[in-house]
Amino acid sequence: MTMPAILMMLFSILVLWGGLLCAILFLRAKPQVTEGEWAQDPDSLEEPPGH
Repeated sequence: MTMPAILMMLFSILVLWGGLLCAILFLRAKPQVTEGEWAQDPDSLEEPPGH
C-alpha cells in the first residue's frame, strides 16, 4: 500500500472509532430515558420493578 492510502485508512479508522466513543460518552452523560420504570441510573445493576 502507498503512504497516502495508509494515512487515509488510519484517518477513517480514527474518525469511526472516535465517533463511537463520543456517542457512548454522550449517552452515558445524558441518557435519553427520562421517565418511566427504566429511568434509573444506567450504572445500576438492579432490575426495574416488574421484571
